[in-house]
Amino acid sequence: MNFNNLFKLSFMAATLGLASCGNTNTQNATTDTLQHVHDSANHEQEAENNISFANENIGKVYTSYISLTSALVASDNDMAKKAATDLGLALNQVNENEIGAQVKLIEDAGDLEAKRNLLDKLSHLLVNYFTANKPETGVIYEQNCPMANNNAGGSWLSSSKKVQNPYYGDSMLTCGSNVAEIKL
Repeated sequence: MNFNNLFKLSFMAATLGLASCGNTNTQNATTDTLQHVHDSANHEQEAENNISFANENIGKVYTSYISLTSALVASDNDMAKKAATDLGLALNQVNENEIGAQVKLIEDAGDLEAKRNLLDKLSHLLVNYFTANKPETGVIYEQNCPMANNNAGGSWLSSSKKVQNPYYGDSMLTCGSNVAEIKL
């Protein structure tokens, strides 16, 4: 092993050691860097998986749902409430009252945990909806975390193969797997 590789390895070990020992400045810098890399990777992957629907209103339903799951991934209760409101409005445009009723429960839920507990039923309803109203382009990934909902499991939809778990946010961000695809 040459000196440069040994130096790089030592530097990485020291950085990780500081982060794990509670040095919040190093940990935050590392987290910010990883988040930037993560955001860049998602942006590239989403560009490759451009999901579109023949009906613009169905596209709004999908986009609003993705905003809701993204808010849950980010553990942002206010953003999740707004996304649920937007999803309810989009569902009204396509006359989906049953799904809209489930969204209303999420919108009215007080905290993130309550919203997350209602997500699985909504996601199953939307799996059926998007299976009947397939995207013209792109792939919708159905993902599942077996530990969600007290180990009963929980599903959600995503535009990316990369798992970002809305049930646990940062605490278990990548827990889950792709279980199905919805495409033409």
